Amino acid sequence: MGLRKQLRKVFVTYLLIWAFLIASLPLRGQSIVTSSSVTGGSSAFVFRKAQKARKESALPSRRSRAKRSTEQRKDTQARISRQSRAVAKSNRNRRSTKQVNPQDFAKIDVVELERKSPQEASVVFAGLAEYYIEREEIDKAILAYEQAVELDKSNKDALLGLSESYTRKGDDALEEDDYGKAKRYYDEAVKLDPLNPSAWAGRGQYYDSLDQDEDAKSDYLKALSLDPDFNQVKLPLGIIYYQEGEIAKSDELVVAALSGDANNAETQYFLGLIRYKQGRDAEAETALRKAIALDDSNEDAHYYLGAVLNRMGREKDAVKEFERATQLDDKYVPAWFDLGVAYYNQERWVDSTKAFAQAIKFNSNQTEDLKKIYSESYANMAEGYRQLEEFDKAVTNYRIAVSRIKDDAELYSNYGFVLGRQEKWKPAIENFKKAAELQSDAISYANLGWAYLNQAAYDRSYNQPRSMIEGSLREAKPALAKAVQFDPSFVAAYLNLGVVLNDLGEYLEAAKALEKANSLQKDWGPAMQELGVAYSKLGKYSEAIKLFQKVLKQEDKNIWALFYLGEAEYRSGDKKEARKIQQRLQPLSRKLANQLETILRGNA
Repeated sequence: MGLRKQLRKVFVTYLLIWAFLIASLPLRGQSIVTSSSVTGGSSAFVFRKAQKARKESALPSRRSRAKRSTEQRKDTQARISRQSRAVAKSNRNRRSTKQVNPQDFAKIDVVELERKSPQEASVVFAGLAEYYIEREEIDKAILAYEQAVELDKSNKDALLGLSESYTRKGDDALEEDDYGKAKRYYDEAVKLDPLNPSAWAGRGQYYDSLDQDEDAKSDYLKALSLDPDFNQVKLPLGIIYYQEGEIAKSDELVVAALSGDANNAETQYFLGLIRYKQGRDAEAETALRKAIALDDSNEDAHYYLGAVLNRMGREKDAVKEFERATQLDDKYVPAWFDLGVAYYNQERWVDSTKAFAQAIKFNSNQTEDLKKIYSESYANMAEGYRQLEEFDKAVTNYRIAVSRIKDDAELYSNYGFVLGRQEKWKPAIENFKKAAELQSDAISYANLGWAYLNQAAYDRSYNQPRSMIEGSLREAKPALAKAVQFDPSFVAAYLNLGVVLNDLGEYLEAAKALEKANSLQKDWGPAMQELGVAYSKLGKYSEAIKLFQKVLKQEDKNIWALFYLGEAEYRSGDKKEARKIQQRLQPLSRKLANQLETILRGNA
């Protein structure tokens, strides 16, 4: 009876003993996890990413809209209205009608006024209106202008003055959120004077308030074409270009707006967003910090500052900004998601799963971006529970994630890994197959072979028929052969292939695969130990002894290395040294020590 078969009978109740070690191997950002079975055989699973969250940020790489706060919109509207009045005053030089004060108007005899022609009377009323508008008595000015226009519809000054007055009324209505009234006033103002930049700017604000970007852009551009110095219009126009993904145009306009007023929180905020899009992170940080200094209540400014800092590698600082964003808005889904990512990357697994749970809880799934965040939140939460070794919770979240994300090989692979940790090897293998279908490469096939290998070890631990065990091993062999074909320098695949070949009794081929693993990664314990086993089976005891001794220098209490070393010493003829090894093994594993004792007595 072979040694491994004897050991199987001793440990039939043990199932698999897992000893997970993240190996520092040169795998282009990947990480290897090794495991050992009850028979001491090692195998390696490969994660594509080394302890990093799946998706680094909720921010989409394509065009994205940025939320504008009501307070900042109002502030921008107020700034436009103030400049609008200044522009209107400078445009009064287009009118030549002289003012008529109310006292002089009162002295005019009604009969005398009636004797005047309608055109003459219209001029008098227009003069009275000019007096009132100069003194900001807009309602009185409107009554006088309307009378002047009624008397003479061709009175140009009255038409221009009435356009200015209606613009003012539109601004007042917009400030009170009476959008219907504002629109009526602006429409009339534009009709009365198509060259009134303030009227176009005002109606642009109306459309902007309702996020009707195309109409707002058209009116803002008209206002600027009439008055290129209308700087306050440049910010909302630049914002619209940003929302449309026209970053260069947005940059030009926002910078121009900033030159006129550096203390506008919304201008600094959008400058920060533009610089973020351009990858100019230091400038983005400066602008966003200025925006926050001017208005700390903007959760988006904190969120984007966190994104900038995160991209600059300042993850701890980023976490503070994401946390502040969620304090300002406890339903802020992207901030919760990115906070979860940051916690995950800091190995704060519990905090990470809590943050992703919040990202799921408050996600309305109303847009494609939110739907993606929703799906990725489940995937990332599953990863967090995997790190916590709460495998039931991990499986629950993986199951939801793969029902929504059907094209991600890494997700299926990690799901399979966790199922393996639960010793559910058949569904694990199905997930690895799916991963290989989606991404046919060395990692996918190495992990598929790993799963078949562990299925065989699992069946062996339950004393299943040899045919069943060999069936899994023979499925593992071509998968691992394909892995090394894809990548001839893939050390993990060579280890797994060597273990499979050892278990199939193909020791010469096993030695070749394991020698390759050792040449690729010098002094890697699992590969040295398995190569030692192959050498022992081939009768190359001195080589095997050297390998087991090297393993024990790395890990002096490795019971399997001790066991195989004792056996190799005995087979090589050094029974005295074998006895010393058996005594060294005794306090570490009585069962293995007893098995070695059986060998030393010549009974195996």
